[in-house]
Formats: sequence, C-alpha cells, structure tokens
Amino acid sequence: MTVIIGSWLFTYTDTGYVKTDKFYTWFTRAFVPNCGRARPGVLVMDNHDAHISADLIHAARENEVVLVGLPSHTTHLLQPLDVHINGPLKQKVRIKCTFTDCYLMEEITLLSYFLTFQHAN
Repeated sequence: MTVIIGSWLFTYTDTGYVKTDKFYTWFTRAFVPNCGRARPGVLVMDNHDAHISADLIHAARENEVVLVGLPSHTTHLLQPLDVHINGPLKQKVRIKCTFTDCYLMEEITLLSYFLTFQHAN
C-alpha cells in the first residue's frame, strides 16, 4: 500500500480484483487503526474468498473486531456502503461523466477520480 496524502492508502492488483493479502493489509493498516477505541468493533463484509483467511480471523480476534459476513448474492441489497453511499454516488458520476470523459479513458488518474467525485457529490 502507498500513502498518498496523510493517512490515505492506495493499492492495486494486476487483475483489479481484491486479493487476500491486500485485504489483510487494508484490515490491519487502515481499518483497525481507524475504527475507534470502543470494542468490540464490527466489520460488515461479503463472504468473498479473498476476505477470509486464518491471518485475518486471528487479527480480528486480537483487535476485538467481529467479522459479519453477508449471505452470497445479497451485498447489493444489504451492504450499507453499496446501498447508501456507493450506489447513489455511481448514479451521480454516470450523469456527470460524458462518454469520452469517463468511459474511453485508458486509466483513471487519482486527480480525475476526485474531480469527478467532487462534481458528483
């Protein structure tokens, strides 16, 4: 993971899909340090294979974080960020983006993403 601005962390995979090691790194370097001091903490997630590992379960137990897995094929209905944040944001971004601005880009830069996010939000 790379620190870009202050405590922001960014990473990528060759395939674009989350991998077990990246998810574990996110959990230990981003989620746990920023989920507050009250325990137990809760992480609601889908049950994707990349999200479940012995190391992750061990780290969650050590940090008193309860892992809540949502049933397969229900995250679009149940996952809070998808329902209340990401879904509406995606709709707004689609409205703001023209075909050439967003869909023909070979690479979305960090700056172009945040500019689109700012205008959509």
